[in-house]
Amino acid sequence: MKKRCTHCVKVKNVDDFYNDKNRPSGKHPWCKSCQKQAQAQWLAKPGNRERDRSWHQEWAKQPHVKKKRLDYQKTEAGKTVKWRAKIKARHGITQAEFDRRMSAQNNLCAACRGPFKNRRNTHIDHCHKTNRVRDILCHNCNRALYRMTKISCKR
Repeated sequence: MKKRCTHCVKVKNVDDFYNDKNRPSGKHPWCKSCQKQAQAQWLAKPGNRERDRSWHQEWAKQPHVKKKRLDYQKTEAGKTVKWRAKIKARHGITQAEFDRRMSAQNNLCAACRGPFKNRRNTHIDHCHKTNRVRDILCHNCNRALYRMTKISCKR
């Protein structure tokens, strides 16, 4: 199905338009590339970026938005997204890198060689001085290693 962009006047595929439930066609009149270009121009003007950021911060504080976000975080997909962001922020590794390390360890704890019960039972062992990731441990081994005072980062 095709639609004409009212900004660039080109006929494009309907998938090239954002959804807009307030329009009779269900699509925005401008194509995605025109909208992105217009937004970039608007954000380039002095003061608009800060205005946009403050609007989003205020919008996120609204009770219905907070509830929706919290409800999503309780779902399995939300927990996965939060977990991915956490390991990326704390340890600088992606889920692909985590999965690669897990398969290299045969999905077993690097210290006791026991199987992991679930992903929540896994802990990323790292040097606290250099933040270099060493191995993936189970909860019990991670606690035991934490109690040790002299851990070499040369491994």
